[in-house]
Amino acid sequence: MKVYRGCMFTIYAVIIGAFSILFSRAFGLIGLILPPLLIAFAYLLVDTLLLELLCWFYERDEQGT
Repeated sequence: MKVYRGCMFTIYAVIIGAFSILFSRAFGLIGLILPPLLIAFAYLLVDTLLLELLCWFYERDEQGT
């Protein structure tokens, strides 16, 4: 399982790195940091939404019992 995770991480890192290099040629420094920032923002958004849903369900169950 560790090898699988390492391979997947490497593939994602190469893809993000390739997009960063391509965007940096088009947009300069902003293009270099834009793909990792977009992925980090999407991760935080999904994480926050899931956490809010879990808290909402937990509070709803607490009030019902």
